[in-house]
Amino acid sequence: MTPYYDEDGITIYHGDCREIAQFVQSDVVVTDPPYGIGMVAFNDSFIAGAEGFDVCSGQRAAVFHSPRRVLEFVNSLTTWGFERLLWMHKSADLAHPWHGWHMNSEAVAIFSRDAGEWPTPTTTTTDMYSVGPWERAGHPNGKPLWVVVDLILKLSHLTDTVIDPFMGSGTTLRAAKDLGRKAIGIEIEERYCEIAAKRLRQRVLDFSA
Repeated sequence: MTPYYDEDGITIYHGDCREIAQFVQSDVVVTDPPYGIGMVAFNDSFIAGAEGFDVCSGQRAAVFHSPRRVLEFVNSLTTWGFERLLWMHKSADLAHPWHGWHMNSEAVAIFSRDAGEWPTPTTTTTDMYSVGPWERAGHPNGKPLWVVVDLILKLSHLTDTVIDPFMGSGTTLRAAKDLGRKAIGIEIEERYCEIAAKRLRQRVLDFSA
C-alpha cells in the first residue's frame, strides 16, 4: 500500500478501511464512524462503520456514536469488549428535532481487548464532556480537538500508535501529533485526505501544560 501522506510518524491511507486496516498495526483506536440517522436508508453506513472498526488492531478504543444506535453498535461487534459509555454534551446542531428531541448529546463508547493494559492517566475528568461551538476543520461531523486529545491521553502510552479508520479531516491525527504519538488515518474521500494533510503540516500545539 502506498500512503497518501507519510511524515513525522503520521501516515494517511486513501481507501476503504475495511480493506486497509487489517494490514496496519496500531495500539489505540479513536474514531467517529458513519452510523446514519437511524433510518433504513442509512443502514449501510452503520454496517460499514461497525465492520471498519472491528477489523482494527489495538488494545483500547474510543468511538463517537449516535445515542440512539450506540447499543446496537456495541452488540454488533465481534472482536472488541465494551468497557463503558461516556457522553459529549453540545448545543443542538441538527436542523430538525427527532420526534421532539434535539440532539444535544453524543455517545462516546470505550472498548478494550486487554483490560490489563490500560495506561494510568495523570489527570481525571468527568464522564461528560461539555462543549460549545467548535471549529469543524472542513468536515461537517468534525469533533472538538480538545476532547480527542483527552481521549488519546487517557487511552494511550507515549509509545503507542493511534489509528482512525474513518479519519475525516484528521482531528485524531492532529491530536496524536500534538501529543507526540504516532498515528495512522484511513479515509475513503480524497478531499478529506488533503484537508488532513494540510492540518498536519501546521505547527505542533503544546498540550503538556
